[in-house]
Amino acid sequence: MGRGKKPHLLMALVTAAAAAGVPALGRLAPGALGTALLARWAGSGAVPAVGAPADAAAPAGAPPDAIALPVGALGDEAAAAVALGTAPVPEAGARVADGAPGTGGTGGTGAPGGLAVDRYRWLERHYAYIMASQRPTGAIAMTPAQLDINPYFANRAARALLTEPRHLPAVEAYMDWYLAHLNPDGTIDDHRVEAGREVSLGRYDSADSYAATFLTLVEAYLQAGGDPEWVVQHRSDLDRLVGLLIRLTDPEDGLTWAKPHYPFKLLMDNVEVWEGLQAWARVLEAIGEPAAAAGARERADRIHQGLSRFRRSDGVYAWGLASFGLRRGGNLQRFYPDAVAQFFPLALGLTDDPAGYEAFAAAHPAWHRLESDRFPWMMAAVAAARAGDWERVAGALAAVADRYVDLPFPWYVGESAWLIDLLRVPTPELVAYWPAPSVP
Repeated sequence: MGRGKKPHLLMALVTAAAAAGVPALGRLAPGALGTALLARWAGSGAVPAVGAPADAAAPAGAPPDAIALPVGALGDEAAAAVALGTAPVPEAGARVADGAPGTGGTGGTGAPGGLAVDRYRWLERHYAYIMASQRPTGAIAMTPAQLDINPYFANRAARALLTEPRHLPAVEAYMDWYLAHLNPDGTIDDHRVEAGREVSLGRYDSADSYAATFLTLVEAYLQAGGDPEWVVQHRSDLDRLVGLLIRLTDPEDGLTWAKPHYPFKLLMDNVEVWEGLQAWARVLEAIGEPAAAAGARERADRIHQGLSRFRRSDGVYAWGLASFGLRRGGNLQRFYPDAVAQFFPLALGLTDDPAGYEAFAAAHPAWHRLESDRFPWMMAAVAAARAGDWERVAGALAAVADRYVDLPFPWYVGESAWLIDLLRVPTPELVAYWPAPSVP
């Protein structure tokens, strides 16, 4: 994503939170369910009551669990209740299927507080975190503080929500918001919330990744049971996204420039464009357009072939290509973007080869302590799982349980999305290495 898969814009949240006098994440709109969730997660004892003015607070020492919540504010009361710790949790050893308690299936069993219990609570906690970050307009902000909206990370968060079809209405509302905010050329700006209004910043981190990850979201929406008619109704806008990717493509190698007038092709962006075009091809096939699908798949194949240009003679990926094919990066001691670029193709499923992740882990053997960078990078845990490094996966989950129990900054919706991806279908290895009972 342009110059940053890492959300540098989140740094603004620290300043905003401090200015508002609110721990960790900042202040929510008065009366929002997100206020209650935020206070619970940030450990604040003074919580504005639902419907109260912004300067009103709950009585000192009032238990957070006693906060009145507007019914259905998250679209799913059970998710909100689990997030706040007020919902009943499946008994130890209960069978869990598809993240829901008591529905049969084989979600895992074990000792009290084992995988069957904790996995459900972890998933519901992070579904609720993302839902609490969604604004009434449909936009998904970076955190429940709802200060900044980055469509790239919102695309990832919305896609994670679709692993539970009950979130379809919320995701469709977000997709409508995204298309309604497109610029004429198919790009979309980052936004900031000022005095309750969503204000365009007039800039975006990348053009290719934003468009590509939205196309991937469209396919996930259909796979989750979304209405194919939505695609038909919004076809002209979706074609604008595809047209943008075509204009950003270098005909010499099939790779995309990150954005107009920016002379870099980025490895991570091009992996996402490959994924997005493959997804769009499947969408076109689903709505009966095989010829157009073949064209999208051909462009994806060209990107796949062109990715070899990022690889140096020593097998290390450069994070970028400048004009005339000059490679940039490759210093694996630098966590981002150099080291992260090594596992990115594996994390997104472009390859099954664990070599890139192994190079990353060799350079940062303690990454699972979540101290190598300011942000947690749960994407690394997904790559580790695909590489079979289950001990570090377990270490990363334990670090989340220890360091992010209240989901403070720098946790944000992108981290929840990758964590949901990791936990959605537990493997035998994940069951074996599941960390000590806890709820992140």
